[in-house]
Amino acid sequence: MDFLASLIQSFSPAAPQDEIPEDDYAGSDGQVCPACQRVSPPAQALCSFCRAPLEFLTRSAPESEELVLIPDFYQPLFQACHAVAEKKMTLEEWSLQWEGVVQRLEEMAEGIDQNVQRLPAKVPQRQHIVDLATQVLAGIECALQALDTMALFLENEHPECLNRGWMQLVAATGGIQRAAAELAASR
Repeated sequence: MDFLASLIQSFSPAAPQDEIPEDDYAGSDGQVCPACQRVSPPAQALCSFCRAPLEFLTRSAPESEELVLIPDFYQPLFQACHAVAEKKMTLEEWSLQWEGVVQRLEEMAEGIDQNVQRLPAKVPQRQHIVDLATQVLAGIECALQALDTMALFLENEHPECLNRGWMQLVAATGGIQRAAAELAASR
């Protein structure tokens, strides 16, 4: 079950910074945190001060009130979405970041499926583990659909595609994290 430990680690929230900055980044086109109202640098997914998720591109509301901290491997895509929306990155460069996240999620899904198939029938709580793995796979499928929403940006270059896809990705990640945490607790 080493793969499950790896999966759980992959979807852990980004680690807090070792040092919290003393000053806000006011005047540098920073992002105002909706939780603590301090200003963090631009193109950051989490507040530098309280680690709450920052707004992205537009002010559309997330699909749920749940606080979801994004995994580290999403950070390059988040920054690329911000850069491509501001025309500071080409569509091709953005596409490479997008493809990296898609590939990582597809590899995770394949690994989960293979590990579940290899799970011996006599493992205690086998059905519970299979059910939780199925929930993680469903969350990964939702995350891939969210990435498809983001990919619509390649056709119309409308930042709302990035924003809507990002919000869907965060919601899917919350489901993955809940199932992965329960899976970790059942091991």
